[in-house]
Amino acid sequence: GGAIAPIPEYTLSANQLMNGTSMSSPNACGNTALLLSALKQQNIPYTPYGIETALINSANDNILNKIDNVARGYGLLQVNG
Repeated sequence: GGAIAPIPEYTLSANQLMNGTSMSSPNACGNTALLLSALKQQNIPYTPYGIETALINSANDNILNKIDNVARGYGLLQVNG
């Protein structure tokens, strides 16, 4: 994924384009945290495998149809509130 995000002032730039694991790892962790929080609030039991399966099965790959399957992975994470 990619995003324009605020960065520290010491970089002498108000914003910066970031992509790759610099943005995808925090995005994946944040979405997983939201999912875990919802499951805990509703007292729904879960396993690591179940979380992985839920994220994979709910990923939206329609947006990425033109990209090679190996390059795109499972698609864009979709964690709805």
